[in-house]
Amino acid sequence: MATGNAARPVMNDEVDMGAVERMASTWLVRLDDDPEDAGLRAEFEQWLDASPEHRRVWAETRDLDLLLEAARPVDAVALPAGNVVPLKFRRKARGKWRVFVPLAAAACLGLVLAADIPVWMQAQDIARTGEVHKVALQDGSTAWLAPGAAMAFSMDAEGRRLKLLRGKGYFDVAHDPAHPFRVEAGDGEVKVLGTAFEAGFNEQGMAVSVRRGLVEVSYPKGRVRDRLRPGRSIAVPWAGSPSRGQVRPDRIAAWMNGRLLVNDRPVRDVLEALRPWYGGYIVARGPGLDTRRVTGIYDLRHPDAALEALARAHTIAVRDITPWLRIVTVE
Repeated sequence: MATGNAARPVMNDEVDMGAVERMASTWLVRLDDDPEDAGLRAEFEQWLDASPEHRRVWAETRDLDLLLEAARPVDAVALPAGNVVPLKFRRKARGKWRVFVPLAAAACLGLVLAADIPVWMQAQDIARTGEVHKVALQDGSTAWLAPGAAMAFSMDAEGRRLKLLRGKGYFDVAHDPAHPFRVEAGDGEVKVLGTAFEAGFNEQGMAVSVRRGLVEVSYPKGRVRDRLRPGRSIAVPWAGSPSRGQVRPDRIAAWMNGRLLVNDRPVRDVLEALRPWYGGYIVARGPGLDTRRVTGIYDLRHPDAALEALARAHTIAVRDITPWLRIVTVE
């Protein structure tokens, strides 16, 4: 619920279109988080009445949200190359970039291959780039892996264990009190009996959100425990204190429908979320990666268009070096 100190979108009649789009996205997220806040609704109506452009951009933003919300998850959703919307600000590589391109390509490929070898050796299922991969587990549970995610599953007399080797997934767990279901994610673990939840991890930490049932989150692997009920979430950095929050259950794992919902997150987080959906490499640099904040909704199934919208709304420089390599600079 919103509080008296909750951030409100800034109103300004003399704004460029990027700022209008940014404010429309902010209103969408704020109103969705707390639709009963009369004060927030009044401020929104005032902003809406301030300019015909505000109404036009708001209608486009809301239409996109409704379109993405109506999309149904499928067993495996892959983005066809022909559906990619090309960026409008492409440039050809010249001068020093001609030298940089092969070096960057080799470096990227080498790093990716080296990092992937341990995952490939352990994984039973891997979701490809741009794919949401559905896995029917032998105990009757179901896992949906986000693009780039990998997992391995085993079960014995003591219980069921799913090791998330990379990325994140959404899990609908079959009820079986005699055989607890555990998800291992990096240095953290989630224990459930029968529930539906999202879990994921990266080099910074792990995150868990619960749609149905009750889960116990242990980090690092048993030293600290938290219990989460539906609509609750926790983010656990490997170095630092956990942060707990609330989330609408129907908005958990929105990526299954190709949606990225962002509320006051750094640009770096948005780029990290886009990378598994993009059939190439996104190299990010600049001091604003962690200081510039983003609120909005993006279509993950069209990562080129999502990157273009992010760049336009937040004045981010994107250089298209090759069809599969982009340099993103955030000042």
